[in-house]
Amino acid sequence: MNEGLITLLCKDQSRAMDLRAWRPITLLNSDYKIIAKCLSLRLTPALSSIVGPHQACCIPGRSVELHGIALKDMITWLKSRNLKGTLLSLHQKKAFDRLCHSYLFRQLKHARLNAGFISMTRALYAALRVAVIDQGRVSEQFSVTRGVRQGCPLSPLLYVIAIEPLL
Repeated sequence: MNEGLITLLCKDQSRAMDLRAWRPITLLNSDYKIIAKCLSLRLTPALSSIVGPHQACCIPGRSVELHGIALKDMITWLKSRNLKGTLLSLHQKKAFDRLCHSYLFRQLKHARLNAGFISMTRALYAALRVAVIDQGRVSEQFSVTRGVRQGCPLSPLLYVIAIEPLL
């Protein structure tokens, strides 16, 4: 269950020769995906009480687009009153890949999630092994000790909880 195949998908064919245009996606087995989806369905309703209003990703009733509109409105308001202000927008490059598992599980506990939920989530991340598939060739497996999986329905939810204390 804790094995996967990583394949690369090009997000911009016009830049196919640029490695930065490619994104790793982990192909996961059905058992893993079913468990991860069940956990994500359990977690989603609780997100709005765990994550502050400054985050919109994956949270029912919140919109990333509305956050963008609010930011634009704030800039317009400052300009209309000839006020100065500072806005900070952060892009976290390779964010899913860099998330430390021990930190993630501390944050899940800090968020007061059910011990059973944390245990099941921990089981999904225990002894992760992946191989890379490229042009039909499969590499040897290797261990994954950090990050949440691209392509997993639970990953974005775990990520927003993990970064909450940093915002």
